[in-house]
Amino acid sequence: MSGRRFLGVVFVVLMQSLPGFSAALAGSAAAKACAAHDLLAFGLIEKHGEDQSLPPQLVADAAMKLLSARVTCRDGRDAEAIALYTDLGTSLAAAAGRR
Repeated sequence: MSGRRFLGVVFVVLMQSLPGFSAALAGSAAAKACAAHDLLAFGLIEKHGEDQSLPPQLVADAAMKLLSARVTCRDGRDAEAIALYTDLGTSLAAAAGRR
């Protein structure tokens, strides 16, 4: 599977997960923090995917980490989810800085 096609599949999966995610996050301040971090992380992944500024596998791995953070937040482990989101952003920034 080509890198561009693989990224397309990853983003389709991410977009399909958004409606259930937003419904699960209605309410608490911690949930709103998760949602804010999610939007930032998703934006970074989308930017690097569109720009092709990082290897496709790295972008796909970041997308999988985003899904993991969403599940963690949904399960009520907000601090752990925010740490995952923060690590995701740091990892992408570091990888982009090395290129």
